[in-house]
Amino acid sequence: MDATNQTVFRWDNTTHFPQFNTFPFHRHTGPDEIPESFPMVTFEETLQFIADTLIQ
Repeated sequence: MDATNQTVFRWDNTTHFPQFNTFPFHRHTGPDEIPESFPMVTFEETLQFIADTLIQ
């Protein structure tokens, strides 16, 4: 979430997008939380993604 409490990225494994090839894993992007297929990530990978995003 950003400083205004809007979603930037949110990883999810709830079983509500069975059409995704990475089911049940996916993520939501942006303030509209648009879902997209995304493979399972570890906690460490998530932290690295956040760190890389903040550095840009």
